Amino acid sequence: METDHIKVKIFRFNPAAQQEPRFDEFMLPYAPGVTILGILRYIYENLDRTLAFRNYHCGASVCGCCLVAVNGKRTKACNTTVKPGATVVLEPYDRAKVIRDLAVELD
Repeated sequence: METDHIKVKIFRFNPAAQQEPRFDEFMLPYAPGVTILGILRYIYENLDRTLAFRNYHCGASVCGCCLVAVNGKRTKACNTTVKPGATVVLEPYDRAKVIRDLAVELD
């Protein structure tokens, strides 16, 4: 059933090697309470070891290292949950500072 899954579209770009960004799509099983950071970890560990993102969780949702744009809205990946059946578009929160994929230079 589709509500048992999450569709994820992820911005992929390596400015040192590519001219234009692209989006990769993944279908993941839904788990209650899953966060964006949990989704990124799942994809990295199980589907695509080349995905670049800031895999850090301060445990208090205060550091901001995990900032991404989720469906166009800037948010913290560590505490943003996803509903079953959702389609989620993940992009770097600042495309001008992309190091690779969702990893950006921090100020």
